This record gives sequence, structure tokens and C-alpha cells, in this order.
Amino acid sequence: MKDMVKHLHNTFLERCRNNERYSLRAFAKSLSIPPSSLSEIINGKRSLTQKLRDKIGRALDMDPEEIKAFNAKPHGNSNSDYKETEQTPYAQLALDSFYIISEWYHYGILQLLRTKGFKNNPQWIAKRLGINSIQAKLAVERLIRVGILERNSKGQLRDVTGGSTSHLVNNFTNEELRSFQIKALEKATGTMREVPVTLRDNTSMTMAISKKALPFAKKEITKFRRELTKKLESYATPDEVYQLAISFTPLTKIEDKYK
Repeated sequence: MKDMVKHLHNTFLERCRNNERYSLRAFAKSLSIPPSSLSEIINGKRSLTQKLRDKIGRALDMDPEEIKAFNAKPHGNSNSDYKETEQTPYAQLALDSFYIISEWYHYGILQLLRTKGFKNNPQWIAKRLGINSIQAKLAVERLIRVGILERNSKGQLRDVTGGSTSHLVNNFTNEELRSFQIKALEKATGTMREVPVTLRDNTSMTMAISKKALPFAKKEITKFRRELTKKLESYATPDEVYQLAISFTPLTKIEDKYK
């Protein structure tokens, strides 16, 4: 059985991925339902009737058979749905891990958690990171499901990795890792247009080198990243989240024999 609520989650996230300014209001308009109703559905506060499910399905260009494949669960609880088979939890964790490595704001949330005055509130997190509250809510849920975050009895979040999270596993494809780095650089480009130079640093250097020096260069860049991070984190209590994206790429066309 499929869950229409999760399909709405994924569709919304995909549209946000393609357009960072895409909003819940715009999504609701495309479905011809009020934004408040869509928010209640996605947050599990409103059940999906057959009529509403059919309406949403048609708005998402599903055929009748696809619409029938979705069940109307009362709340669309994100945890109960993964107990149907033994294989489902593993598939969900793989999907969660993919989303985490694909979207920069998951790492942003982990670091934001360490800043002064952090609030475990999707609206607050969304405002601080410049994303929407649905993205923030779903991201926190993913981080909890994969075991990076945990929520105590008081609803407070804790990074169980101690802040040392890197990529979740080492078997992601080069394409997925490439996509993550592209988004990091795109984010850096955006800040150059929006953030004053007093609050950022963007520089570049052009040099002629031998390809034989590349292993050494990569080793030194890794060493620099780790040492700088350690020193910066030893300063006063963090109050902002920054991302360091180093781009060391060739300007000349690499000859085929070296590829």
C-alpha cells in the first residue's frame, strides 16, 4: 500500500529542490486546495477522504489506477508506515540517507543545533536557514530516523554523533556526491549576491601545477579544512552556521590520456 501523505511530502520536496522559492502556498494552489488544509494534511492533523484523495491525485496527473494505489490513512504517521514488512525500514533509511546527502540543509540543521538560542521549532529553523517549515520538519524527522538526532522526553533534540557527522555512508555514487558539491557551490554563489563582504570571504587563485602534485594538494586541503574547523569551533559560543566550499579545479582542458 502507498501513502498519499508521503507522496505529497516527496512531491513538495522535489519541487522545492527545483525551485528554492517554491512555497507551500504555491503547492496548495496547484492542488486547488487551501494552504491551511494542505499544511494540516502534511502535518498529520487532517485525514484524507476519498474525495480529497481523488482531487489531489488528479491535480498531480495520476491516472485512476495510481490513485487507487494510495490509501487514506487518518494521520499519515511517518513511523507506523514502515512496519509493514521487514524490508521496508531498510528501504526507508536508504531513501532518508539519500535525501540527507542530497540537501545541504540537513547538515545546516545539525550545526544550527549547536548555536546559541536554538529552538526546536520548524518555523524557527526554516527562517534561520532560509527554507520552508515543511522542509525543516521533514529534515528533522529524517535525521531522527537514521539515528543522527534523537528527541528526549522534553522534545529537545540532541546530535548523537557529537557533531562529527560527515557523509552517512561511503557507498554513495559519484553522481550523488557530485550533486551535493554542486549545490554547495551554488549556495556559495547565492551568498555572494546577498551577503555583504564583511560577513563572508570569497577568493580565488590561479596557478600552473603538475598533475603529479594533485594527491599532495588534496591531502593539504583536507588537513586545512579540519584544522580550520577545529580552530573556528573553539571560539565563543556559535551563533551562525557557515559552510566552507573549496573548489580546486582545472581551467585547462585535461588531455584524454590523463582522464
